[in-house]
Amino acid sequence: MKIALQFAMPSEFHAMPGAKDMEPFETVSGVPFYRVEPDIIACAGGVSKVNAAMAAEIKPVLPALIAGGHRFMYHNHHMEFARFDGKTFLDLLCETFTPEECGVTLDTYWVQAGGGDPAYWLRRLSGRVDCVHFKDMVFSPEDKAVRMAAIGDGNMNYPEILRACEDAGVQYAFVEQDNCYGVDPFLCLKRSYDWLHAQGLE
Repeated sequence: MKIALQFAMPSEFHAMPGAKDMEPFETVSGVPFYRVEPDIIACAGGVSKVNAAMAAEIKPVLPALIAGGHRFMYHNHHMEFARFDGKTFLDLLCETFTPEECGVTLDTYWVQAGGGDPAYWLRRLSGRVDCVHFKDMVFSPEDKAVRMAAIGDGNMNYPEILRACEDAGVQYAFVEQDNCYGVDPFLCLKRSYDWLHAQGLE
């Protein structure tokens, strides 16, 4: 297994120590690939080129994946909401792949962290979002930082997010609180479950 570093812009890659002296060992769809270490490779190019390179690698295997009853899914974090020529990475992803070729496991917390509106994006990605990841967001006065929280304990508009899930045809929602900050994870999970159950979810 190799570690891959993906840089949206060449300037980001060239900021790495020694990167300016590296020669690409391969080019895919106009995107150069570099060997940073024996087990670490990096690619750098405009976002549209990186998308094209990703599509060139993934699209050939999708017919077999779909024929087998599976679906290729993309999970977002916050960086997908950076804008390039007015478009986010998720915009470009949806332009590159059809809904049949690529679904999105939308993580509502990371949408919010990227400055997006989770309910808006759920509705916009209708037909691609079979499943979503839930966690809440709260500001902590202890360390003056944004933290993950149990559903209903934070400030995200989960009543509207749930309505958007219905509108978008979401089938499964997975509570995924990566960090419980010293609180028993099962207690956090129960708080999320109790809040969601109170909204009528089973």
